Amino acid sequence: MLLASGTSLGNNNPIFKNNRSRNSFVGNSIEWCCILFLICLLYKLSLLGVGVLAVITMLGFSNKSVISFPFSSISVWTALYVVMATTTAFLVDPYEGAYRTAQCLLILSSGIVVAKHFSDLPRENADTFIRKLTFVGIGIFISVVIYHLSIHRYAGWKLFYDTKFVFSLLPFLFFLQEDAIRKRFGAFGWWLLICALAAILVVTGERKAYLLWTCLFFLSNGSRLGKSVILVAIAAALMLFMGLSSGDYVEQRLTSLFKSHRQATMEEMILDKDIGYKSDLIRTFVNRNARELFLSNPLFGLGATGYQGWATENFYSINPGLATNVHGEINRVPVEGGLVGIGVALAYLYCALRRVYAHIRAKGGLSIPSLDKLPLYLLMFVLMYTFTEALNTLMLEIILLYGFYLSSITPARYKSPIRPLSKTRIGF
Repeated sequence: MLLASGTSLGNNNPIFKNNRSRNSFVGNSIEWCCILFLICLLYKLSLLGVGVLAVITMLGFSNKSVISFPFSSISVWTALYVVMATTTAFLVDPYEGAYRTAQCLLILSSGIVVAKHFSDLPRENADTFIRKLTFVGIGIFISVVIYHLSIHRYAGWKLFYDTKFVFSLLPFLFFLQEDAIRKRFGAFGWWLLICALAAILVVTGERKAYLLWTCLFFLSNGSRLGKSVILVAIAAALMLFMGLSSGDYVEQRLTSLFKSHRQATMEEMILDKDIGYKSDLIRTFVNRNARELFLSNPLFGLGATGYQGWATENFYSINPGLATNVHGEINRVPVEGGLVGIGVALAYLYCALRRVYAHIRAKGGLSIPSLDKLPLYLLMFVLMYTFTEALNTLMLEIILLYGFYLSSITPARYKSPIRPLSKTRIGF
């Protein structure tokens, strides 16, 4: 899914050769399975998502073309990341370890198949695939809005099958298509649409979308003057909104970005039967436990799924809401992977940052066409996702595909002259 690059990778990719599937039934089936996988991600349909990965694997290995592993620093660390997040479950339980090892093999094999297909995909095919993803994302978003309006919920849109992650997908696709939007609606229309998107995201109450929109906004191709004007306008609108509101859901989500959360006593946590729905409070509690467990098991951690097992054993009988799994890889990796896991995660992140920096620099800096910023925008997208959500098969596949995608865009491919990372633009 993540390998549908707006940046053409060319038809002589040395990583995956003899790609005969791009215009075949198998190739089209892989692409539609990737779209279905995205739907599973948005609706958090883990079991169906696993089934889709199995189909992708069978489709890929049914093709006669040669499949090989894309050896490079980022791809090796990517594979090790997935291995650390799955097979170390043997430290928790032998049966859990066997199950997670099967999960690891499925993720790796399906990831290789998807990478193989997209690594040699022509530019026009990749653009078509991205448009399909955009239409799917918009369709899901419209269905979410219609549902919430039908039940008279005009803010905090998170009740429709937990599809709130579509609010993070929208800004990613929006800024990726910046040049196309500017061409169709003009510069003034572009700024109006930015403001409209910001207003919609505020109403959703999704904090990940707030942060992602902000990051992509600063990385977009707009002029400094235009960005300054938009930021002042949005800040003024938010201040007016918060001044007129009366502590509603959206205001709470906005203010939570700038304040620390109190740590409730253990007695309060046990007696609160709705604690599982109080995300800020429960995450503070979970993260505190995770840090303490890491200090007790610093080298290898508890192993994959270790925290969930520990929390279930200690809290489920007392209050099921306290058995919540740790959210965010920045919190999970230390407690379940220890110092070894931290080392693997940092190596993955370093290689990703280095690849993205080299790509942007070789292409000409931050003022390059929006589609050429796909590696950078994907980095923001992946970071926001992995830093806030609980680990599952879908997240591991995203991490893997992004690493393999970066492996396919080695800086040596680009012959553009090196220019500064940014340059001053005049006007809007």
